[in-house]
Amino acid sequence: MGLFDGAFEAAVSEIESIHSEQELRIFLGRLLRQYDLKHAVYHGVTLPGISKSNSVLILTYPRQWVERYVEEDYFTVDPVVAAGATSLLPVDWATLDKRGPSARQLFGEANEFGIGRQGLTFPIRGAVGDHALFTITSDVGDAEWQKLKRSYMRDFQVLAHFVHGKVIEDLRKYG
Repeated sequence: MGLFDGAFEAAVSEIESIHSEQELRIFLGRLLRQYDLKHAVYHGVTLPGISKSNSVLILTYPRQWVERYVEEDYFTVDPVVAAGATSLLPVDWATLDKRGPSARQLFGEANEFGIGRQGLTFPIRGAVGDHALFTITSDVGDAEWQKLKRSYMRDFQVLAHFVHGKVIEDLRKYG
């Protein structure tokens, strides 16, 4: 039995009944509590039928952090975004090079805004060239993160795709 088997089963069952972006946001909040996480982000980078990049963003980050991120144009220097663009496997933020001045500033400010010390980003590649990123964050220490990380990878590799599927389904319905 896995650490979060009950949470995973409940999430898979619940996601089938989601029919709106608001319900998806509420679902993400429940996931955070069930998995004892800090934040979650779904970022639709390129989606079918939408010419504009980065058109869907569903997140639990504080509004002030999102405004700061946009204001500083962190998207262009964020090593998480760069790694997610080229990786097929989950990206553990602990493995990223954060030594450059831009990365140090980005992660320093993220810490000030309470984003989470640890993070995993799951790249999603769809059947028609769509691309998205799903991120979870945590404030646990390094040793605890090492214990939890594999369970998070196992569950959220699947859950991220379910969330993406719901976004694509909504785009088809209302887009």
